[in-house]
Amino acid sequence: MKQILILISSYLLYMNANGQTDISFINNDSVKFSFHFISPSLLDKHRIPSQHIVRVELSKEKRIKAKELKRADWMRLLNDTTSDWAANLILYDLFRKDATLYWGTDNISRFYWLYLFRKDDLKYWKRFLK
Repeated sequence: MKQILILISSYLLYMNANGQTDISFINNDSVKFSFHFISPSLLDKHRIPSQHIVRVELSKEKRIKAKELKRADWMRLLNDTTSDWAANLILYDLFRKDATLYWGTDNISRFYWLYLFRKDDLKYWKRFLK
């Protein structure tokens, strides 16, 4: 038993050293998010338009890990039923994609997203992520 634990620990260290990132935090059961409305300041000379955004509660370390993920990782997460909703929300947050479609749906859930927005969101991320 002790040898098996040592073997597993060694394997995990090896995988981590070879660029494998722990992305288990990207899962539908634990994702915490909120919607926000951003209004430009009248004093802002750049006059960016107002927008609705998604903010996902992520630690600084997890946010860095998410930003380092490759397209293939995101596509795998978006096509996995245990992480698709969370991955989509995190991508909205990281890239500040306008979330106006979600606005006014206070209790939006994965179920709601699956039937109304998933197809379009996946199509968008496939094109956007390079």
